[in-house]
Amino acid sequence: MKSAKYFAILIFSIPLYVLVYFIAQLQETCHQCFQFPPLPRRDLFSRVDFVQNFALSPAAQLTLEKRGTAPDAAEIIIPNKKTPQKSSQNVRNYLRTKVDILIRNRLDRATAQRRRMEKDFVLKDRKTPLPLFVTLDAHEGRLGNRMFMTAALIGIARKNNRTPILFDAGLTLDCFEGLALEVASQAEILDNNSIGSYDAILREEGCCIFNKATENLAHSKWANKTIALGGYLQSWRYFDNIRDEIRRIFTFKRSIYEAAKIAILNGIDPLINRSATILQNQRTIPKIIGIHVRRGDILLDPHKSGGQVPATEEYLLSTVLEYQAKYSPAIFVVVSQDSDYCRKLFTRDHFIFIENTSAEIDMAIMSLMDEMIMTVGSYSFWGAYLNEQATDVTYYKNWPRPKSKLANQTHAQDYFLPTWHGRI
Repeated sequence: MKSAKYFAILIFSIPLYVLVYFIAQLQETCHQCFQFPPLPRRDLFSRVDFVQNFALSPAAQLTLEKRGTAPDAAEIIIPNKKTPQKSSQNVRNYLRTKVDILIRNRLDRATAQRRRMEKDFVLKDRKTPLPLFVTLDAHEGRLGNRMFMTAALIGIARKNNRTPILFDAGLTLDCFEGLALEVASQAEILDNNSIGSYDAILREEGCCIFNKATENLAHSKWANKTIALGGYLQSWRYFDNIRDEIRRIFTFKRSIYEAAKIAILNGIDPLINRSATILQNQRTIPKIIGIHVRRGDILLDPHKSGGQVPATEEYLLSTVLEYQAKYSPAIFVVVSQDSDYCRKLFTRDHFIFIENTSAEIDMAIMSLMDEMIMTVGSYSFWGAYLNEQATDVTYYKNWPRPKSKLANQTHAQDYFLPTWHGRI
């Protein structure tokens, strides 16, 4: 009787053990499906499979801000099914958190960078002996041009163990958190014969051609002179040896980043309220792809006759289609001084148009994108260069116009980064 009893218990227990086993396997599978591995800071949020109708709890958002990595399964909550949240609103909240973390990390690095520049370059006093200086012989240019000149000045100074200095307060860039340079008059620092002669000015061959003479000033005729750099200095080769430092230097001030974040989120808000939108019913976070469209003055002389050309509609539309195929779903954020043109060109509901913002805010927006589509000009260059998280950057290859004056002053290999992709 006892044997029969034990046999019956065993028979009835087998299905229970099998059920427990399968439940355990199911839990493990779910955990693996919804586990989001942490990412290094420099690859922040480059890959996250955000499940529809999942959201971040407030506590999780605070944790992410401190940690700077993507969320894991424990930090994801399922909204109450009786009052479900729209997936589009979840996407907006997630993007806001991502941008907040990027801004905070950049500002932290910029604060340390500024202290380093103050230590290295700002004079404690102006008594002799003074260091060897390098400065700029330039008095014009808008934001993108002045950034090139400033970056080249610092890059050349670092290569040659010199101190960069500005003799024109008009060349300072007050919009950046990480920048600190000595600004003085020539009379305070130099004697009358130290600068101004041709031998003391190192001129470039063309606006976008790298001058190799800047790489080793100690073995040149300018070895013991204060040197002024003449020209636009538009080549990444002048400063790419300190690429990370340049990015820390050109970190916008908090107020500019906050305005950029608001502009991005305000652009997303109308998408949330549409019935058929890129944000609805998605199982992944959309890629946010920046597009800079330069038009305006380059359509007119003397820029046009000199060789400036805008990117063609074919280039813009074909590049957008390529990115859309790569990164679906994708939201495109369009920055341009010709919004009417862009609205006629890009008519689908996954385009956001940035309007009525300053040049600094527009560039900050581009630097926060996941990927970047450039057109032409120094402004477009910096929107892509400052974006450390973008790994797919495309530029318009048919700039400048062949055989033009500007083409003779441009070497594409000196101007465009080798990791960027040119297309027509």
